[in-house]
Formats: sequence, structure tokens, C-alpha cells
Amino acid sequence: MAPDIVGWLCYSVSKAGSVPFEYIRQPFHHGTMPLSFHPRHLHHQLHRLLLLLFLPLRLLSVFVCSTLPPKPNLNSSFKPRNMSSVPPPPPPPPAPVAVKPAAPARAPTPPVVADTSPITGGYLVELYIYGGAPHKDHWAFFIRSHDNSVKGNMIHVEGDKRKGFTLEFRHGHNSDISGRAPSQVIPLQWIDKKYVKDPLYFTFVKETPKTHTAAGEFETIVAKVHAPEPSLNTAEGKKTPKNCQNWICEAGEQLVKDGVFGEHVATFLEKKRQKKTTMVQHTTPATAGHPSTTTNVEEEDHCNRCGV
Repeated sequence: MAPDIVGWLCYSVSKAGSVPFEYIRQPFHHGTMPLSFHPRHLHHQLHRLLLLLFLPLRLLSVFVCSTLPPKPNLNSSFKPRNMSSVPPPPPPPPAPVAVKPAAPARAPTPPVVADTSPITGGYLVELYIYGGAPHKDHWAFFIRSHDNSVKGNMIHVEGDKRKGFTLEFRHGHNSDISGRAPSQVIPLQWIDKKYVKDPLYFTFVKETPKTHTAAGEFETIVAKVHAPEPSLNTAEGKKTPKNCQNWICEAGEQLVKDGVFGEHVATFLEKKRQKKTTMVQHTTPATAGHPSTTTNVEEEDHCNRCGV
């Protein structure tokens, strides 16, 4: 029986390895394994032995290859049914666009004012700015005296947004004596002496008490512009906030109308005015057939209190 099994194995090897069957089966025709070491037979014996050792590996490889799925044809148009319902992957997000930061607002150019008055006996009107951080700055007109650059008449509105503002005149104001000097002084324009009351207003040794009565044509003109009223929002509605800077700008426009200032001065004051804004939510109450709505409105900030 052993020769028959060996013969079957040799037959399988010949089929797997495409080797003639008779070439492998021949040594077993007589039922015994030849042990010839003659050089003529040695080559054939080694070859047959290697084929017998190769049999398990060959059978294993045939078995493994038969169990693997067929290799897909990439050029074929066939697609599995379940892939037709799978959506394509989303496109990649767009590259971020580099946004350049906005350039800071350029400060307006102040009026060009000569060092000396082009008018005989003229007075220099200046803009006094008092730093009010974190609130807005306080503004005031200042008519400078002839003999002292820090002494003169100051005109401004004093108060706050809750109670409102009051027009105030300070004749003979001296920054060195008052204890608070302005953080910035901007010359605006020389004006004719006819717009200013008697020079004695500048000769006081000490500042006169605050007054609300205008003296001279310049003060009479700016008094035409009413001081800002209380501007806090109430239940009656929203009010436009105004402060000392708004009053100075409106007074400058009035001085242009009355021929005291040039138009360029009023333009500069409006550009110089601080216009910081804040986004505020406003809710409209619901009415019949219309639901309530909430919108974002850009409101202008205003100083909490003006006064020096």
C-alpha cells in the first residue's frame, strides 16, 4: 500500500509542479526506494526529493489562493450596490483669508494759527482739552489774555448726562492757580477785540466766581446754543446723548454763522470730537400681530461727567 500512497503523492506533485508523472513515479515501480549513489542517478534522486518536500508548500499555497477574494479590476465600471448611496466626501474648507487690521484713524490737522495776532489788539481763542479717561475728554473755549498765556476767560458747559449741563463762564481763569492744567491746548483762531468784553476781565488777581451771564459779543453768540439737557434713556423713549464736546462743536458752528470763526475751525472741531460707539441691544415690544424684535444698534458713548 505504501507504494500506492507514494505514487499518489508523486502524481499530485507532478500536477502541482507541472513535472512528468513518470519522472517521479519511476523509482517506485519495483516497490523499493533506490539508494544508488552513482553520479548518473544522484542528480535525479536529489531532484525528486526536493519535489516531495515542495508538495506541502504547494498545496498550502493553492488552498490559500483559492480562499482569497478576486482582485478588483480598477479599470472596470462595476461598483458595489451599497456604495451608490454613500455621499461623496465634503470638499476641503477654503483657505483662511488674511485680514489686515484696520489702520488707526488719522488725527485731524489743527488750524494753522500765527504766533502773533494779525489784527491789532486781537485775542487768541484756544481749545482746552482735559483728559477724562476712561470717559471722554472735557472741552472748553479759552480766550487768552495779552500778558499771560495761562490766564484768560474760559467758556464751557458743566454737568453730566443724568442732570444735564449748564453754560458757565470763568473770567480771569488761571490754570496755575486752579490746580488743574489742561492736558492739551490747541490754538483755534485770532479774533477781533470787539468780540471781547473790557480787558479788565483779564486783570483779576484771582479767578472770579463762576457765572452764567455772558459778557461781550463772543460769549453772547455762544450762549445762543443751549447746553445739553439730560440724555439718559427713559421710559418715554431714547434720547440722543450730548456732552461738552457736542456743545463746543455746535457753538463753533454758531460762531461761523456770525462771522467770528472761519469755517475751517468748525470742521476741525467736528473731526476732533470723540465718536467712540458701542453696540447696544434694543428690544421693540410686541404689538397686535407683530412679535417683539431685538436689534443691535450702534450708539455713541458720552462722558459720564464734564467739569474742571
